[in-house]
Order: sequence, then C-alpha cells, then structure tokens
Amino acid sequence: MTTLAERLAIYTNSLTYKDIPEDVIHEVKRRVIDSLGCALGAYNSEPVKIVRDVAGSIENPHSATIIGTKKRTSPELAAFVQMAQ
Repeated sequence: MTTLAERLAIYTNSLTYKDIPEDVIHEVKRRVIDSLGCALGAYNSEPVKIVRDVAGSIENPHSATIIGTKKRTSPELAAFVQMAQ
C-alpha cells in the first residue's frame, strides 16, 4: 500500500502544464507575485532585520543561504527568516 505522500508524488509527477486549468494557473501566479511583493516590502522592517541577524549568527554544517544576503545558517532558520518576511 502506498502512502499519501507517495500518491501525491506520483500524481504531481504525472501532471503537465496543460493539465492545469487556466484559472488555477492565473491564481497561482497572483499568489506568487503577492508573496514576493510582501517579502520585498518587509525585507527592511525591524523584526525581519532582527530575525536575519539572529539566524545569521548560527552556523550549521548543512547550511542554507538566507535569501537576499550572503549569510548562511541552518536550513530551518533560513526558512524562518523567509516566513518572517
């Protein structure tokens, strides 16, 4: 029996762009653009600066780049910085 994750992976792997309804593609594009705009707008806010500084002070052998900087930190802290934006 396959797990839900495996079934989802099989389904998404079989999709092609033409299989996705036009209205869904439009809404996904809107949300991606909105998310990028929110992230850019919040980039220099004081809370996000604090989160970036704290995350940038943590070293990790399996590091990830904090987007918009050259700082590296743990993957989960890099993701946290993105969520803070």
